[in-house]
Amino acid sequence: MELESSLDPLGDQSYFFSSVRSTVKLSEKLASTVVGASPSAGRIWTGPSRTWDEFTTGLNLVLRRAADYMDDTSRSETPIPIVASPLTSLANVERAYDVAIIVPEQIHHGESDAAKDESRWLQQFGDTARFEVTAAAGGPNFEADVYWGDTKIGRLSYEFHQGPRGDVRAKITIVKEQGSKDVEGEVSKKQKAEILKICRDADNITVYFDTGHTFSRGHIYETRFRDARFEDWEWVPMWPDKTEYWQEKPLDGKRFAVENTGNESDKSLFGLIARHWPNLKSRGQQTGWLVCDDGAGESADFIHIDDKVKPSLLTLIHAKGSGSGKDGRDISVSDYEVVVGQAVKNLRHVDRGLLLAKLKANGSGVLKDAVWHNGKRLKNRDSFLAMLAKLGSNLETKVVVLQPRVRETVLENVREKMNKDDKTSAAVRRVRQLDALLLAARANCFSLGAKFAVIADADRKRGSTPPAGRKRR
Repeated sequence: MELESSLDPLGDQSYFFSSVRSTVKLSEKLASTVVGASPSAGRIWTGPSRTWDEFTTGLNLVLRRAADYMDDTSRSETPIPIVASPLTSLANVERAYDVAIIVPEQIHHGESDAAKDESRWLQQFGDTARFEVTAAAGGPNFEADVYWGDTKIGRLSYEFHQGPRGDVRAKITIVKEQGSKDVEGEVSKKQKAEILKICRDADNITVYFDTGHTFSRGHIYETRFRDARFEDWEWVPMWPDKTEYWQEKPLDGKRFAVENTGNESDKSLFGLIARHWPNLKSRGQQTGWLVCDDGAGESADFIHIDDKVKPSLLTLIHAKGSGSGKDGRDISVSDYEVVVGQAVKNLRHVDRGLLLAKLKANGSGVLKDAVWHNGKRLKNRDSFLAMLAKLGSNLETKVVVLQPRVRETVLENVREKMNKDDKTSAAVRRVRQLDALLLAARANCFSLGAKFAVIADADRKRGSTPPAGRKRR
């Protein structure tokens, strides 16, 4: 079977080619041998050889074939056209508009539990990190203010240079701002220094450009967009009860105030879920079983089970606050990248046995009473776990991402442009990048028999207008 034939044009379009391994016949005199190559690392390897002469002969043939191919001006620069391809030039890469960061989980690997507790703030930063990007004209360079929620951490400069082997190198430096003082507050100087260190590591960031390009792990990629759209949106208005859709969870300073989750004063997305899931649109009372599992090593932010339908429905819910609280906010891809990545990473927990073991293992911590049944908060997870153990394996499964950054009216306007064959405007390019991300996630869910949906902001109600004077950021 050819590799290209086995790839999914929708599910695999956001992946990129990094290495290849194949069995080839190098000459009529030699048997077929295994040859591998990693172009970005400048490395090749071959199968085992019985003698030194056999090794050198085979290696010479491999290098000659590679040289012949490199000299062939008619060769394709995109041997696998389905996947994203790295660019060998920074030409036409302009107008950075979004940065996504994933705080590496291994950063405190091996530390004591006490040290891990002290560094829990890193995960809290990752939950609410955002970048305000100012792009330089006529190129890929930009500066970005780094925020932890509403607290500005610092300003960074991102400059891109072409490396000698066609790779792209990012020079990331701290911008010293005149008149700024590093004052101790909710965020300590030590925490700021560690955050900026993480943000200066190019392996931790993804940068999106309005020209349709993406910077990731030392390369600029161009995704080969398909004429397919992600359509599994579910629209929920944020304005009827003044949900603070930019706030993921209730906070006490920077700490997750789990004890306040679902209280009437909790206007965060977690509060919306705890009070109303799965009846978000109507703001009806929460029904079924609901447990919060937010934190490092989570299975999902929330797990919901409706055991009154046949078969029962298990839903993994991943929530993320919008990176902007403005009514007129644009579409952002980075707001979805982290939360969608978390959803895919934790997809294994649609397996009832794995989920049960996971929830038992961390059921005695600060989240032990973050459990609800038909609107009532329980003292612990015991009854939830007992119910889950008895369900059996005949379950419908679903993964839901709640991220209100996209507004229904904005997406409709962009879709109208796409219907008119507009493929070049910045808004269309952003939506196509977002489509690629969400279609890939949906394909992952489908592979395990789970449905996938994204809940975003129904920013208008026909015949009504949102109330004025909402808090903006």
